[in-house]
Amino acid sequence: MNSSRNRFQDKWLTGILLFAASSVLLVSLFYIDRQLAQSEGPWGVIHFKEQNGRESIAVQDFSFFWHTGHAWRTSPSTSPYQSGKHLQQFKNWTQTDNSSLVMPYFYAPLHLYLFATISLVPVRIAYLMLAVLTILGCAVGIWWLMQKNFHSQNVSRWIPLIAFASIAYMQVIHIGQMSIIFLILLFGFARLVSVKNDARSASSGLFLFLLAMKPPLALPLLIWTVAQKKYRAAGWFTVCCILLVITSPLFLGWNWISDYFSNITAFSSPLEGSISTGGSGGSSHTNLRNVINLLFSPLATHASLISYALWALAIIPLFLRKPSDPSSAYLLGYALMTYLLFSPHLNRSDDLLLALPLYIAGLTLRFGSPASWSYLIAGVLLFFLPFASLGSWMIIVTWTAKAALTMWLACLAFQSSDPEPAAIEPAVPETPTDRFPSAHPDSSAV
Repeated sequence: MNSSRNRFQDKWLTGILLFAASSVLLVSLFYIDRQLAQSEGPWGVIHFKEQNGRESIAVQDFSFFWHTGHAWRTSPSTSPYQSGKHLQQFKNWTQTDNSSLVMPYFYAPLHLYLFATISLVPVRIAYLMLAVLTILGCAVGIWWLMQKNFHSQNVSRWIPLIAFASIAYMQVIHIGQMSIIFLILLFGFARLVSVKNDARSASSGLFLFLLAMKPPLALPLLIWTVAQKKYRAAGWFTVCCILLVITSPLFLGWNWISDYFSNITAFSSPLEGSISTGGSGGSSHTNLRNVINLLFSPLATHASLISYALWALAIIPLFLRKPSDPSSAYLLGYALMTYLLFSPHLNRSDDLLLALPLYIAGLTLRFGSPASWSYLIAGVLLFFLPFASLGSWMIIVTWTAKAALTMWLACLAFQSSDPEPAAIEPAVPETPTDRFPSAHPDSSAV
């Protein structure tokens, strides 16, 4: 009876918290829309002067994505990967003559096709519609996920709610980044790839393909898929990528691949220069490259190379455990963490993706224990610190905390014995599909 009453109270508490978080997000959404509409220049572009008197601009990420997709859709011959044409379009749109402020387009073609479609709707309406749908959709999804896990005793069921109510989620909504969409795709990928049904498991390859809108994010997950011998999922991903590469020259020209990689190599200069993109400036990235820049400045010119080298070494453990091992769920979280630690081109909003590794690691902690409360507090801080203007120490502390989470996931994956059932089992029996993702030896986990 007490257990039923507690679950009922938890459901009401969750509903109230979700409603409150959704209300705050919606109010803040319309506030930021009003601020962007009142600024000088087109919607999403703010002109201002820096302390040294130099003119600069701040560009909302969504408006940049929308404009690039719209410009290419209305004039297909001007590929955004052609830097000269993109430069002129960007200057015309932002009403600036300073070419040093131009941000190259370094996103994958799938990203371009998505926003070319979205650009059929006016930018302001498209932003509000997508943001509102994202907020309400996430609230419903989190409620559904927690409904299926209210009988669980582990701490993981609270992680999605903490992420949803965090300053990280609010900031991502404000700047119009894609991290929320990527997080939804990550949970979908992890859920589908963990089931025994071959058809459903193979369909996870489609989720992985959509995650390839950001190739550095999809790469470690693809390597994990191959290491776990999920060949059907990897096969679907490969087929989709081949079709994309073959058909893209019809829309983007035959030189799009070389142009795309040229833009990637030019990534760091504009973003870490005068342009502000609502929080994606290089100086605030919580990745290894920025830590090296802060602590080992003589190595700053080689920071990206060092990051790639250590990232490659960190991938090796994915092949050191047997496929379909109960601990492979922990390796999935570990694979994602390698991206969040070592990717030289990490966006600050990508730290919202910590929700999945935190969810997986939390499967080992019983809710209500002192360790679980410490874990939840640490999760709150991880979703707050990257967006707080607390100086360079914030970047170092956040990266160190992410490294600790990565090491913990690796230890869970490589522990000599299976996780203790008491740490992850719910109070009442559940079916394998009720646990996501599973880390129990009797389940059909990844």
